[in-house]
Amino acid sequence: MFELIKEEEPEPLQNCDQDITDLVQMMLRKNPADRPDAWELAKIPYIRERIDIFAEKHNCKEEVVGIFELDPALKNPENQKKSQQVNYLRRQRTY
Repeated sequence: MFELIKEEEPEPLQNCDQDITDLVQMMLRKNPADRPDAWELAKIPYIRERIDIFAEKHNCKEEVVGIFELDPALKNPENQKKSQQVNYLRRQRTY
């Protein structure tokens, strides 16, 4: 798969939920700088929803909320700008 991605853009997933297809497309961008980092992925509603479900199921919601407070975008304006760009792209569904 790595070689395929180096040579050409991967085709969108077939028979998959649009949220999953969009997520995979974002994560398989050729330029690593254009890919979302873990913090940005965690802000995607589809992913955040699953994190919340996991936290409730395993009784660790307070710990998970505490982790999100460590997000570098909250402390560094440059990271916040990048995060806003990812949010814009997410709203436009152009990933």
